[in-house]
Amino acid sequence: MDNLKKIVGTKPLILPKTFVLGEFIDFYIAESFRAAKSEPLVDSFDAIIWASLSEKLGISKEAIERIHRPLHWTFFTERIDSPFEYVQPTTPDNQGSYVRLRRPESEKDCLLLKNHVLKEYGPHLKYLVKTLQQANP
Repeated sequence: MDNLKKIVGTKPLILPKTFVLGEFIDFYIAESFRAAKSEPLVDSFDAIIWASLSEKLGISKEAIERIHRPLHWTFFTERIDSPFEYVQPTTPDNQGSYVRLRRPESEKDCLLLKNHVLKEYGPHLKYLVKTLQQANP
């Protein structure tokens, strides 16, 4: 139980028993492309995606926050040809880091991102999903 509490924390987490990891990843990628079109600040980028996913999939933002990290790493830190770019401020008067697209959304990019997430982080995500679902009554 202590291990479950460390993973889940104390915030209310809603992750339906019908949750499907592949479907979540598809939605997350699609929402990310939509959000990145406006070149939002990084914090806004996450907030836009989380709000949309929470509404569409019935998942709490707190649960999305726990699950999203491998997608974020894949988009911005992995050595793959990601269509997303994390742009650092170049001068002190810039507002902050923001997200932009290197190229328009394509089916090829969506599959590349999804396959990378599942290959590199699949076991971790499946364990996390199982643990979060167990925390729901």
